[in-house]
Amino acid sequence: MTSLPDSAVQPAVPGDPGAAPLPALHTLASRLPRSATKATLLAFAIALPLVFAKSMAKDVNSDEHPYVAAATLWSRYGLTPYQDFHYNHLPTQLLIHGLLYKLTDHLLLASRAFSCLCAAGVVATLFLAAFTAFESLHHRRRWLLSAAVAAIALTNPLFTLATGLAWNHDLPTLLTLLAFLAACRGVRPGNPMSPRADNAGNAGWTALAGVLVSLAFTSRLTFGPAAAILALMLLVAPGMQIRRRAVLLSAFLSGCLLACLPTIWIVAQSPANAIWGNLLFPKLNTAYHADDGAGRITIPGKIGFLLLDLLQRPGNTLLLIAVFRTLLPRVRASADGALPAEQTGNVRLGTLGRFALGRFVASWDERTLILLAAGLWLAGCFPSPIFRQYLYAPMPLFLLLLVFGWKAARDQTRAENWILIVAAVSVAIGCYHYVSIYRLAMPNSWEPMKFHAEGVAIRNAVLRNAANGNVTIAGATTHNAAPHSGVRPNPTSPGRVLTLGPAIPLEGGLHIDVTLATGPYAYRVNPYLTDAQRSALKLSDLDDLKRSVQTDPPAAILTGFSKTLEADIIQLARDNGYASRRLPSGRLLWLRSTTPIQPATQPTTARLADPTGQ
Repeated sequence: MTSLPDSAVQPAVPGDPGAAPLPALHTLASRLPRSATKATLLAFAIALPLVFAKSMAKDVNSDEHPYVAAATLWSRYGLTPYQDFHYNHLPTQLLIHGLLYKLTDHLLLASRAFSCLCAAGVVATLFLAAFTAFESLHHRRRWLLSAAVAAIALTNPLFTLATGLAWNHDLPTLLTLLAFLAACRGVRPGNPMSPRADNAGNAGWTALAGVLVSLAFTSRLTFGPAAAILALMLLVAPGMQIRRRAVLLSAFLSGCLLACLPTIWIVAQSPANAIWGNLLFPKLNTAYHADDGAGRITIPGKIGFLLLDLLQRPGNTLLLIAVFRTLLPRVRASADGALPAEQTGNVRLGTLGRFALGRFVASWDERTLILLAAGLWLAGCFPSPIFRQYLYAPMPLFLLLLVFGWKAARDQTRAENWILIVAAVSVAIGCYHYVSIYRLAMPNSWEPMKFHAEGVAIRNAVLRNAANGNVTIAGATTHNAAPHSGVRPNPTSPGRVLTLGPAIPLEGGLHIDVTLATGPYAYRVNPYLTDAQRSALKLSDLDDLKRSVQTDPPAAILTGFSKTLEADIIQLARDNGYASRRLPSGRLLWLRSTTPIQPATQPTTARLADPTGQ
């Protein structure tokens, strides 16, 4: 017979966290795992289907096309970003998605599923940090607060907006979160939630932190500040000699270099194009938006956007307030000199230094978290115009700061109450994002499945057009591999599609014009480029497309992605004998009915000289 713990036979005191629970709750709590590993796996298993269901219900975002297209061009045709086609980001995530595409022809589904794994990983990591931090609490209270932290993450408005799509927000956010925890473990071997000041550090963990954070910023450049901040904080790690700090920093930088090697090799193939895509293109993109009358470009416009569109959202506002209220007593205590030496890192501070560091937060972990969150927040505000998904990256760090703040809070009960308040409000407002959980049992209703079906339908329409004798496609075959057969489409069949939505034809096994691999994004900055610059950067304007249609006509033209940019392309299709048919999605597929088409054996691309003097 199993005996109840002593707390179960004590009289209940209202409001006492350690009071005996009701029998049903006690039975439930006793069955929850006490192992942090098992508990984290359970949290991941709950978060993943929720995030996946949300992802499958989301419409396709125009930002997803360039990521899917670039990864497909590398995976299917062996084309190198920058050298063979324009790409606006660093390539680590492209390589990961490209490897996934070798396993399946459901491109968007594979990319979104990977993003869902990363998003669920963020939730599980935050749960693990909380579950470890709350170790001293009663088992039921520990589970309640840890689940509250996970619920805050799942229902935060930035999380629900930015996660689960085929873009580069989920992966670098998870990697940065893990890099921070690895750095904590490196500075203080053992439990990173139980800091010790008298240790020599662990170079292996700091090397791992370097690998993780480098993979993050080579997936999205705005995560670069995280690497610089971690390197800086390793130089001021508490409780060790300068020589040991240098060893940890060297290990960190070695990990960074190792993770950057694939990116360095790709960039070296065409450094000028890589620099233009990552650093100079954003300036032209800003100019385009400014000419188009967009807001959120100037500093006042961005401040107004942050105040009106972000801070008014209760989930974000309450999280920031909770962090501030949890740390504020620590700020006052530090100012009064009430904190012990092990929490100040044994660093002697002058008046100015004490105000800049000591008065803000005592521990190395919290100082690092504040700098990371602030750095990523500023990096997210830097692009013009600013979009809400750019500010997702610091959200998990603020939430982790709330957990770390509880660990050393003078009034832990108040900190716990703030966690529960934020969780209650966030869940009440944000839970509707997960009502699509029922769609998991209906794969045909998933947006990526509809997307794939449209790509296959376009391919079939082009093949039928060729089979009817309207178009002659040299080397083509009318054999159409079944979508689930695992057979790769014939690389010489059935021609290419000219479109500003490149992911759809690639999804169906068709070719694209690689000068439009980024969809509308590079195409719309053509007016700011000279002919020589455009040629060197592997881009096309309307005149280039006209020449292409006349000399090497595409098998089809697909429109329906941008009314403004596509007006001339639609006219181009009409002028060259293409007839339109409306697809179920509302997009128009234009098929040519007379002129023979000679497709290339791979997507059309010209080997041009690298740009000079850009």
